[in-house]
Amino acid sequence: MSRPSVSASGPNPETAEAYTRPRDPEAIAIAGGVSAAAVSLRNEVDTQKRCLPEVALRVLESINRDVATGESLERELAGDPFVTAQILSVANSALFGAGSEVVSVRQAVVRVGLATVRDLVMLVVTQSTMFRIPGFDAQVEMLRRRSVATAVAARAVAKIIGKHADFAFLSGLLHDIGHLLILERAAKIGVLTPAVLKRPELLMVALEQSAAFHNDVGAAVCDAWGLPQAVTHAVWHHHDFKTSDHYCVPGHLMAVADLIADHMGVGVKPTPLELNHPWCKDLGLTPVSVKAAIEEAESQFPQILSASRRR
Repeated sequence: MSRPSVSASGPNPETAEAYTRPRDPEAIAIAGGVSAAAVSLRNEVDTQKRCLPEVALRVLESINRDVATGESLERELAGDPFVTAQILSVANSALFGAGSEVVSVRQAVVRVGLATVRDLVMLVVTQSTMFRIPGFDAQVEMLRRRSVATAVAARAVAKIIGKHADFAFLSGLLHDIGHLLILERAAKIGVLTPAVLKRPELLMVALEQSAAFHNDVGAAVCDAWGLPQAVTHAVWHHHDFKTSDHYCVPGHLMAVADLIADHMGVGVKPTPLELNHPWCKDLGLTPVSVKAAIEEAESQFPQILSASRRR
């Protein structure tokens, strides 16, 4: 696919006031700095690749080339025992059912498959080793928790509708990764400082500006990482899955998963989901199946969150 860019009808990241249109000079500077961070991430492929730990890049490249085996992935991960241990922890969790204990990457591949091992690698690195943003601990933690909630919800919905089941968990996990990458870059270039964090009105400008561009940045990064197009499209279109000129099923699935995460109150005040919500109906979900997806997500979320961070 072509690399994502901001649409003509959307905000222009080259304009400091593109989203929040602040009047305060300091707020304008923050908005412009966050925009600059978003532009650099969106346009620089090398920068996008460096956002992902080397071990994860190697695993993705191996799987994308269709040359990966349980043995080869075990070799790739041998240099990072922490990631290996976390993968095995999640592979033994309730998300993948009961059975004999998985004690090696090879066994994990046999039990859950290559695609799921790919998802587990991404789960571990996004939850444990990436996004150390000084002063933004609360925001990072909220976005991490939200990503896991959306991932388990997306997986539950995908199983019910029989579409995109191979990519749903990973899509949910990464659907808001643009937020984290933009905030991390803005902190590194000195836009988000301890002084900014002490002023809620400036912090809100930064978060709103990040929200304006997170879809485009997230999709560009997924593209650079060589992830399946269904994942990139889900990340790109989860806020605009249906317009006058396109309809994106992966984006629609992510939008419904987001509604379930809202229902669960992860990162937001709990917002009960109407079982006959139009987005759910249009995706082919009945009230009974929506309820089942919610129950599965609520059951699995705390277990996966805990397993992915066990040290």
